[in-house]
Amino acid sequence: MGGRARAENRPRVRGRGHIRTKEDRPGFQLILSEVAKIRPNTLIAWKTDRLGRDKYVLAMAKKTIRDAGCEIHLLAENIPTDTAEGILIEG
Repeated sequence: MGGRARAENRPRVRGRGHIRTKEDRPGFQLILSEVAKIRPNTLIAWKTDRLGRDKYVLAMAKKTIRDAGCEIHLLAENIPTDTAEGILIEG
């Protein structure tokens, strides 16, 4: 980036030869659009960080998933995602 200031302050990740914002990950966007379309009962993910890499993106992703009537099940984290206590623990 040299001496140039970034036009936007959104977080960025490298992927396939270019830099993208965290929320612009193609697989991430596909999951959110498919959940809204097919409205499955459960979304299974390895860990919370697969759904969002910062708290704002994570909160918005979980809201989108839950608004579709979908429960979130995390394989590597023993956090009850469907209770008020679990939501508080997740942050």
